[in-house]
Amino acid sequence: MSAIPQPSFDAPVSVPTRTPYVEVWRNSAQPGFTASAFTAFSFSEAFVDTHGFWSSAAPTRLTIPQGLAGVYQYELQWEEGAGTAFTGSSYIAVRSNGSFLLARESEANLTQFDNMRIFGQRRMSAGDYIEGLLFPATAASYTNSHTSVSANDPASPFMSLTRIGAFP
Repeated sequence: MSAIPQPSFDAPVSVPTRTPYVEVWRNSAQPGFTASAFTAFSFSEAFVDTHGFWSSAAPTRLTIPQGLAGVYQYELQWEEGAGTAFTGSSYIAVRSNGSFLLARESEANLTQFDNMRIFGQRRMSAGDYIEGLLFPATAASYTNSHTSVSANDPASPFMSLTRIGAFP
């Protein structure tokens, strides 16, 4: 009687790693928002950064690392802080590579705890970056109402970037 052939259980050529993902926020007030001009949010820390998208040396940017080109989903959320009120129409926006506006959201006469959120998808190559922007109708320092973070209540502003597919 011959032995029954056994299937091969060799390890795969490559083992997948975690989905590339970054989640950043600002945990203090950010001064310097000029009326009727886009100003980039300067994030103060990364809650999660699986592959080095964010750097404190370039705190406004989420940059695609080498080897991670693909289709990405981005999200930006901002909440008007306590004690600050922008009058007129204010916008948040996401910008790619310093010039191309991907998306924007506006609200008129924001008051305490009003919020705006935008998200979308974008094909991105290594070295490409995105930024979250605020365009207030009136000049003011941003007052942050959420400097402590919990699972259900991220700090504001909050931005994330997730790779949802690869491309060559």
